[in-house]
Amino acid sequence: MHRATARCIPLILSILSASPGFQSHAQAQTGQAGVTARAGALEEVIVTARKREQSLQDVSLAVTALPESLLKDSLVGSSEELANLVPSLNLNKGANPRQTSFSIRGIGTTSFSSGIEPSVSTMLDGVVMGQTGMAFAQLVDMQRVEVLRGPQGTLFGKNASGGLVHFITRDPTDEFNAEVQAYATDDQEYRSSFTVSNGLTDTLAFRLTGYLNKDEGWVENVFDGNDVNDSDDWGLRGKLLWNPSDTLQLKWSSDYSDRESNCCVAAFRDLDPWPETPPNNQATVDDLLAQLDPVVPGEKNTQVNLNGDLTTDIKASGHSLEVNWDVGEHTVTSISAYREWEQNSRGDSDQLPTDVLGFRQGGLSEQEQFSQEIRLTSPAGERFSYVVGLFYFDQTVDRAFDRSFDLFGDNRTTAVADFTVDSLNYAAFGEATFALTERWRIIAGARWTYDDLSFDFERTGMTLGANPQPYFERETDEDDLSGKFVVEWDATEDALLYASYVQGYKGPAFNVGFGSRPDNTDPVAPETSDAYEIGLKSSWFDNRLVLNIAAFYTEYSDFQASASQFIPDLDEDGNPVDENGDGRDDGVFSFILANVGEVETRGVEVDFTARPLENLTLFGGIAFIDAEIVTFKDGPCSFGQTFRGVGYQGQASCAQRPAIQNLDGGELPESPDWKFTLAANYLIPLQSMPFDLALKGNYRYQDDIQFLIEQDEYTTEDAYGILDVSVALEDKSEHYTVTAFVRNLTDQWYVDGIAAFADTFTPNGYGHNVPRYAERTFGVEGRYRW
Repeated sequence: MHRATARCIPLILSILSASPGFQSHAQAQTGQAGVTARAGALEEVIVTARKREQSLQDVSLAVTALPESLLKDSLVGSSEELANLVPSLNLNKGANPRQTSFSIRGIGTTSFSSGIEPSVSTMLDGVVMGQTGMAFAQLVDMQRVEVLRGPQGTLFGKNASGGLVHFITRDPTDEFNAEVQAYATDDQEYRSSFTVSNGLTDTLAFRLTGYLNKDEGWVENVFDGNDVNDSDDWGLRGKLLWNPSDTLQLKWSSDYSDRESNCCVAAFRDLDPWPETPPNNQATVDDLLAQLDPVVPGEKNTQVNLNGDLTTDIKASGHSLEVNWDVGEHTVTSISAYREWEQNSRGDSDQLPTDVLGFRQGGLSEQEQFSQEIRLTSPAGERFSYVVGLFYFDQTVDRAFDRSFDLFGDNRTTAVADFTVDSLNYAAFGEATFALTERWRIIAGARWTYDDLSFDFERTGMTLGANPQPYFERETDEDDLSGKFVVEWDATEDALLYASYVQGYKGPAFNVGFGSRPDNTDPVAPETSDAYEIGLKSSWFDNRLVLNIAAFYTEYSDFQASASQFIPDLDEDGNPVDENGDGRDDGVFSFILANVGEVETRGVEVDFTARPLENLTLFGGIAFIDAEIVTFKDGPCSFGQTFRGVGYQGQASCAQRPAIQNLDGGELPESPDWKFTLAANYLIPLQSMPFDLALKGNYRYQDDIQFLIEQDEYTTEDAYGILDVSVALEDKSEHYTVTAFVRNLTDQWYVDGIAAFADTFTPNGYGHNVPRYAERTFGVEGRYRW
């Protein structure tokens, strides 16, 4: 890839230098703020990817900026839908938000452990979110969302080894403005929101935003006739902006949200007998199918038959204070923040309308964090400019998880695991830019990080596969110095070429979960990466086309991922038990966290925004990403592979205890090789009417995808494309907008996750997550602004 990319550079430069559509880079920097004065020109996009406000075209790293207008046109309701707009961003959908995460360029973290941080960092108004589940919320009154691709360790540090998703909300305004919104679909999804902002005094302004949503669900539970994956959620956010002087600004923000749901249920996809595995389980499958009736497993199944508690309730809140103080030509910034997040979830793990073995489980997770960042920013536009800062982060996660069995219907036994994970992180960081000449610049940065991670654990009670575990503690600490070096070149008068080398770091972890013991909770080493990237930032034809290209190659060492572990039942003498006589030890599986070895991700990304006609705007991108497991010798087997005794590329080692396999050369999960997104907005002026007509559409296509790191042949999804369309009446005075829409116009079926069910209950069974818009959906949205 490196040689091919190098051969392309002269060709790109020759095209750029010959093109009549380019203006000078200096003109672009000084004149882009006024680009709207030129008919048909695109507006300048401002980002904070380097901890200071800059034009997107002046930032030498791969960034996708999603402005408020695009989010509204695309009818984005929650952060999960961002993957529909950014080709390199994908969603790792879990059984609940705590187990759901983002991946960027194939790199993400999916784990049951409470002692790990995500590979993709998420931030809200400059405040890092310590747990993956905190990232998944309603997107209301957003100014923009920035997606930074690749390691961002120098300036953002905390859990940004794969990239960063930054949610930036709108600030208070001095003048009154307000908006209300309502959204409804033909299958009973309802959204509503409001926002109001105004000045209270000459120096103090406020903004208040709220939402109330109700979704009746879209997966039918035939056991009681109700739909599941439903939700009732609401939230409030308040902001105060105070400018006591020309050199001092203070911004306070508080938010609270509450979500109650019966979520997230996977529907049966496959349940096939496997005669090759003794004993022949045809009779077992027939019995299970009879229990599931009228549910029929299939690739388009949207029904379940469950009798268990499906609760997933989430509460989140936070407060932050941002202070910006101009000291001479420099700016001192302080961001102090405290956040809490809580999830209480239970599930029907046997996937059946009866309690197989009387099995039940669920738990409560409570997180609280405090963070403090202080930084000094030099004035922009100087030959030498810099940002330096200090960062502090302290987090506590308390979790209680219970598991119980009632083998004979009259003697329930329960084991409860209680544990607390404390993580402390502090760092010093800096990044400087030096202009060698008018066209050449170098950027150098570094971050020193210290992590201290500890937990205490106790398991009381006894049930199948779980004995009491006396109280014990573990602790580890690590420090790291990671760097960054970039060369920038104004290759032509309106094109920036750059080449960068960035080191990434993700802190140590512990395998902390229900099955933890002193002998299986050794520290998991930090995950490190070396990233190489070359890129182009360019604008064409009087800024009617913005075209950005990035080619990258990243190596990850000691990659952190989940693996499965078999815990055998032992007799009084400590020997494995085989009551079935099938040659396999009895016992249960659990999931552990481990360093899997090395992975690589490489590819090319193209982002573009275009205005080919005065009233037509296009926004899109395409990504080719090859995300590969280089070495993972003792990888896990899925439940299905273990039951069949056949693993990746036919390996027989999945029949062993423990079931392991060599995953070298496999695909990283949730990362299609090709993904394409396109959003279009065409305005039709209606001269005789008080409104104009806007035609809008969003299309996304992705290649086939593997959902599990175990490379299970039954957990892949074929390529598909989804088209959303809408027609909007837009008031000429910009007061109201009424939109009629169709989500998934072609009724293209797809799923956003496939996993193997536990073979203890449903041997060789698989389930899939049905997305909200897996089927054609009609709806209407209205907005009114003052």
